[in-house]
Amino acid sequence: MLEGIDLEVRLPDGSARLMLAHLYPSRGEDGGIGGCILACTDITERQRKTEALEERDRSYETVLNAVPAPLAVFDRQQRYLFCNPSAIANDEIRAWVIGRDDFEYCAHRGFSPTLAQNRRERFQAAVRQRGPIFCEGSSSPCRTAAFGPCCAA
Repeated sequence: MLEGIDLEVRLPDGSARLMLAHLYPSRGEDGGIGGCILACTDITERQRKTEALEERDRSYETVLNAVPAPLAVFDRQQRYLFCNPSAIANDEIRAWVIGRDDFEYCAHRGFSPTLAQNRRERFQAAVRQRGPIFCEGSSSPCRTAAFGPCCAA
């Protein structure tokens, strides 16, 4: 049995369609394999939409990487989904942090867990307020993608 094989099929008009194929054995009365059944699903449009979304994501990432300010995107559990080079300059660490939270990042870098706790509290306050959090005595928002002065232990 073969399942989930991508096949490109050329139609008589010369156009190509992408098919998701599954091949199943067809057994005879004696239990032996007497043939096979091929089941295909046309996934051409789904693949085009996936590629368009991936291209859009690459475009957004290119723009966000060029911003000269630290930026990060988090999920609801405060795990990193994206982090630009201004926030974490080291390519290896920036790739490593994706899918992890600030507590894991601090442990990995040898930073105090207090930094992560402070970030968590400020992040939650920003979510509650639905706006930026300002550092004491400052008119600019706290740096939320990097461990800025307002997030230090």
